[in-house]
Amino acid sequence: MLAPLLIPLLIGVTPAPPRFDAAGRSIGAPLSERTASYVLEVRYDPAERHVTGIARLTWTNRSDIPQSTLWFHAYWNAFKASDSTFAREESRAGGVRSRTADYGPEDWGWTELRSARLHDGTDLRPTLKWEHPDDGNSGDQTVFTLTLPTPVPPHGQVTINLGWEARVPKLVARTGVLGRYTLFGQWFPKIGVLEVPPQRGVHAPTWNCHQFHATTEFYADFGSYDATLTVPRTMAVAATGVRTGRTENPDGTVTHRFHQDDVIDFAWTAWEGAVEVADVFRSDGLPEVGLTLLVPKEARRSVPQILAAAKLTLEHAGRHWLPYPYPHLTLVGPPAGANLDSGGMEYPTFATVYARTDPGEPHDVLLWEVTTHELAHNWWQAMVASNEFEEAWLDEGVDTWATAELMSAANVRWDLAQFLPRGTRWLLGPMLRSDIPDRAIRPPGSVPRFQSSIARPGWQFKFAGEVGRSTYGRAAAALSTLEREVGRETFARIMHTYAERWAFRHSSTDDFLQLGSEVSGKDLRRLGNALFRGISGLDDAVADLSCTPVPPAWGFLDNDGGTPILQPRRGLRPGGNVRCEVLVERRGDLPLPLEVQLTFEDGTKMRRDVPPGEAWSRITTERPLPGGRVTLAEVHPGSRPAMDTQPVNDARSLDATPGPALTVIGWFLYSAQLLVAAVGSLL
Repeated sequence: MLAPLLIPLLIGVTPAPPRFDAAGRSIGAPLSERTASYVLEVRYDPAERHVTGIARLTWTNRSDIPQSTLWFHAYWNAFKASDSTFAREESRAGGVRSRTADYGPEDWGWTELRSARLHDGTDLRPTLKWEHPDDGNSGDQTVFTLTLPTPVPPHGQVTINLGWEARVPKLVARTGVLGRYTLFGQWFPKIGVLEVPPQRGVHAPTWNCHQFHATTEFYADFGSYDATLTVPRTMAVAATGVRTGRTENPDGTVTHRFHQDDVIDFAWTAWEGAVEVADVFRSDGLPEVGLTLLVPKEARRSVPQILAAAKLTLEHAGRHWLPYPYPHLTLVGPPAGANLDSGGMEYPTFATVYARTDPGEPHDVLLWEVTTHELAHNWWQAMVASNEFEEAWLDEGVDTWATAELMSAANVRWDLAQFLPRGTRWLLGPMLRSDIPDRAIRPPGSVPRFQSSIARPGWQFKFAGEVGRSTYGRAAAALSTLEREVGRETFARIMHTYAERWAFRHSSTDDFLQLGSEVSGKDLRRLGNALFRGISGLDDAVADLSCTPVPPAWGFLDNDGGTPILQPRRGLRPGGNVRCEVLVERRGDLPLPLEVQLTFEDGTKMRRDVPPGEAWSRITTERPLPGGRVTLAEVHPGSRPAMDTQPVNDARSLDATPGPALTVIGWFLYSAQLLVAAVGSLL
């Protein structure tokens, strides 16, 4: 009886019971409805950039209405020709790390459905029809439908065998091939989502299956995935889920098998020359997680920091949001030249991060930022599976907020000196040395009124550049505004409850605001809708501050109730009064309380509220000199709202001006923001 008691003491850690077994299969009841499950059998020939595959899809009709037409994505056809919707949008306005405009004749890729049969052999391929639900572009082939001879009954199932071939595109927009490295993302014929009332506010069963746009990501149902992947023996393979088998074949290939229940997607990489590192995460009360990391040989020095960032994410997220339930987590740091187009992408139990040949010490901010951000997506997208096409803020905005939490927990801040070549750091480093919190590098914007709302389909923003700014930094600032409204402790309970209640389901903006109101006991819908569905910004400013000594009164002055006596104009006297005027302006329309604090020369402070709805307010004080002079006027004292688009005008002083310091800080922030943009939004 003694030995079992000693084991936890010897190990030092008592993990929580696992939710999945060593083969990636759930223990007990499924965590999700498993609406769309796949068995994938794939062969990849990297010399020809050719994929052949069979996907056995089992799909459940969750609705009360029979379904005879099924909708599918063929994402790789976005890279088929210059007339795809993706290529058109990218050419016109740019996209998210997309560069098909630079393609040569051999760079294009495609997906072709060769067969589609029911279990009884019924051929569905002749019913294939290309659909263009978003823009009517007949040249786009990223969405298709198949029509069944007999509808799938309500809550019934259908199994379809889909045979397809594909040419792997040159690396672009988080998928494709570059040299000996291939990333397979959104790579197989993938069924859309049949939304069922009251899911995301629909009133009748509705297929949500959008074309692949240059500024959008994805949306899928949960299911079980079993994948058999055959590649040349020289290639390292890593994938979603748990490796369940590896077989050497006589033809010089290896067949790898992976399985995972209760995920929304399956991604993998085949990479010749990668270094594979294994580790494990253990922490009291949290499930044990196996870790696999692939990096290029020249970036081995990145390994300790990437793994440390991964473990911190599992620890913090497991205790504040929801324990990571899966038994394995795979990270891929792409080779040189592939970071921009494939690093920084999230899939269930699988993420691409960044690897650097010469990382900064002790914390390379880029490695930590990208790793924590992408792994946090395993909560805010892979488990709480929002619609990235239509409400990208629910994954990117929430995840940007989450990344700032993780970076703060790790005490990692942005230091621009880390991005200098090693040989120049000793000389230029002191000039670029900085200590910028993660929240500061993605501001909500620079204008008090925006062009587009946050919660809208990604291809319906007025300008392509708005998509990233709105769904990342601005959305995270909006969440911080709600946090300021209810308090940090209450907001932490909101996020924990949100993760717990909506894990393995599809949430919406309304669901989030309703839950936030419930947990906080405060109706957040008015403010939340203004933040996410409106275009109002925030720029509360101290427009002017002036102080003038008050001269003695002159003219006919009362004389103790008698006849007024004419007093002549007199000069200033020592010890008189000083009158100060502060002009405060609301330059944005966001309905937030506005408090003003005045600090006097004698150290006393006075606070005033600007009435709701007032565009400006003038505050006047008159006090004895010398202590009565206002030396500092500031709005939102001690707690600047994250939505403030011009923090430089939040205060004015009659003493030493903060201007030069603000200029330097602003330059650092601007440089950091350019850096984030230069590495492709990272996310």
